[in-house]
Amino acid sequence: MLNESPDEAEKYLSSTGLTFETIGFAGHVLAELSASDSSIIKSRLIRMIQKTNGQSSKNVNFVRLGSSAINLFFVAWHEMPEMKWESLILDNAYLPGADFSGINLSGTSLRDANLDNADFTQANLTGCDLTGVRFEETNDICAMKAINDDNKLYLFVLYSDGKIRKWDIFTNQQTEMLSSPVASFTGMGMPFFGLVFVDRDKLLFTNSKKEGLEIQGGVHCGNNCTMFDIQNDSVLFSHRNMLSRFDLMSQSYIFENYLISENTKAIIVDGATVCLYNNTEIKLLTVSGDAIYEKCFTMDLKDITTISAMIDENSKHYLICVGYKDGKLSLLKVDNDAIEIASYHCGKVKSVCFLDSSQLVYTGIDGVIHVLDLNAQTELTERTQWKLAVRCLEAIIDGVKQREQYEKLKEYQNAGMEQNSFIHVTSDQ
Repeated sequence: MLNESPDEAEKYLSSTGLTFETIGFAGHVLAELSASDSSIIKSRLIRMIQKTNGQSSKNVNFVRLGSSAINLFFVAWHEMPEMKWESLILDNAYLPGADFSGINLSGTSLRDANLDNADFTQANLTGCDLTGVRFEETNDICAMKAINDDNKLYLFVLYSDGKIRKWDIFTNQQTEMLSSPVASFTGMGMPFFGLVFVDRDKLLFTNSKKEGLEIQGGVHCGNNCTMFDIQNDSVLFSHRNMLSRFDLMSQSYIFENYLISENTKAIIVDGATVCLYNNTEIKLLTVSGDAIYEKCFTMDLKDITTISAMIDENSKHYLICVGYKDGKLSLLKVDNDAIEIASYHCGKVKSVCFLDSSQLVYTGIDGVIHVLDLNAQTELTERTQWKLAVRCLEAIIDGVKQREQYEKLKEYQNAGMEQNSFIHVTSDQ
């Protein structure tokens, strides 16, 4: 309709309140259009949005038109339209992570809009109606995993608000946000068929859609089974203290029925190796053909909270990072022995994850992701932090009349000024 009958499409959007499910489906269809067709549809949606200029929020037809048009545009192309933004009616807009930097939004109504983690850097919000707008703050992190998606490495993070966010480890930016059907699972992975969530005794299979993740099925394993980890196309679990690794692609066991103690936990390292740990030892199990080779290292691990491991493809040594209750991160290099080559002290460590052999991330209980550089693998230094927050450095916010929203923006603005000052000082040292 947008392509063949734009006037009819405008009448329909003005008279019909679209559900987000409908917008998500339509956005997916629009995203598949050719570049030339996309350009035409974009210009028509922009024209519809511009028709709300100077109109009243009491006119429900303009409210529907502005909301539906901007939502379709944003969901389809994940970008902001290049247009004049003053005095528009964009109530109920769904624009999480939107980049408003440098945009003049003066006089625009965004009542009840979703502006989670939006960027208002140098934007003009004079006279902007933000009634009912909620700005998302940092949420607790339930699970995170470095995953290759379309041949590019991202950090997938499951937050307690049920959102999955993809962080680009090269740009340090959040690139995508999906609504998740779960918020309490403690692990995740991405085999060939989509994101899978792991909890103590269950797996949940999902299918990714534009509007979020949809549950496709699951496995509940019962009281005698523990799900430890999933990576690439295999899952690691124990049943009655017998550890097994199952390949989902070939539907066969990589190994099975390896006896472990009751308090032992395990993670997947790579295609051949898993790492076991308990209060007194770390053990690497490597499968080669029908044989399993063991490397066992005794150490005091009674206060361990998290662990991550990988193989350095250059040196062929294993790297293991252990997090403790007292906030210590210990980086171990494993060959014939496990030697601590670096340590780092911080607040409580909840989860740690290698991105590659030169950087890792950890998170505590505040939902902030700390990115550490492994300098020559002899020193750990914090390079940056990833956290959810609205950015509004140098934005004009004094014209925002809604006190709650104004105070929130002011708080974010002050925090941004402090962070910017901190980065400037540390970079000069």
